[in-house]
Amino acid sequence: MQYNLAIDIGGSKLLIGIVSSDGDIICSDKKDISNVRSDREIITLITDISDKMMLGCDVAVSSCGVSVPGLTDSEKGEWVFAPYSGITNFPIARLLKEKLKLPVFIENDVNASALAEKHFGICRETDNFFWMTISNGIGGALFLDGKLYKGAFSNAGEIGHVTVVKDGHMCGCGKRGCLEVHASGLSIEREYSSLTNLMLTAKEIVYKAKQGEQAANKVYQHAGRHIGMALSHVSNLLNVEKIVLGGGVSLDYELFKNDLLTEFRRNVFIRANENVIIVKTGLHYHASLLGASLLSNLKGG
Repeated sequence: MQYNLAIDIGGSKLLIGIVSSDGDIICSDKKDISNVRSDREIITLITDISDKMMLGCDVAVSSCGVSVPGLTDSEKGEWVFAPYSGITNFPIARLLKEKLKLPVFIENDVNASALAEKHFGICRETDNFFWMTISNGIGGALFLDGKLYKGAFSNAGEIGHVTVVKDGHMCGCGKRGCLEVHASGLSIEREYSSLTNLMLTAKEIVYKAKQGEQAANKVYQHAGRHIGMALSHVSNLLNVEKIVLGGGVSLDYELFKNDLLTEFRRNVFIRANENVIIVKTGLHYHASLLGASLLSNLKGG
């Protein structure tokens, strides 16, 4: 049995675990990094947690895989750009290799999630699917004919930057109206604040929505419609078997499922895509972490 150190860097959380080759999470630790903006701070935090974990967990770790939000160059080991934090051209693999004394492999977090869904989740028998993360940001990853498709410049799947609102809110990518600023967790918080003048977290808004509050349900309905429109374009273009939703917002899929499906069906070419399935991930919160654990195997480590 092989064991890998897996590191999942999110927009507001850091999740680190030691994972076996068959997908068992042996131990894990989660930290809030909402207020961490320095790339060096992230390295220090990762190193401290990882060193303690490897000392306390009685298995031999052979490599480290890191999933990062935003654009990545997995061959160079660089975190190229993260619209949410502004991190740019950060050599994260080299720095962690020096600190942890392990081979380090990196990948975009959404690609990592899709890899995990293919190996451990509900897409083990599915060769053509689109994965969509809905969290602080929104991203996508694509499996075609059983293989992860990364595109000519390794940035395929950036559905978060499809325009869904003409002249909409400004996005961190530099343009207006992106899906990411109209349907992500942060956009849900912003829209709820504009309706109620209350600054609540997405989790607090979820609770209010489940209690039947009109404003809370309205923001999730809006998000669902935007996501449904974007996914209809994905389906029309790629004709995949499944669309898998992951990320923190997707855990409450029932709040926006009807609006998503209504808008999807309104815009999709039904005769060409009548059998496509839209479903929530089978890996819940751990897809990106499990994907990170796979990177050394897939990259020859």
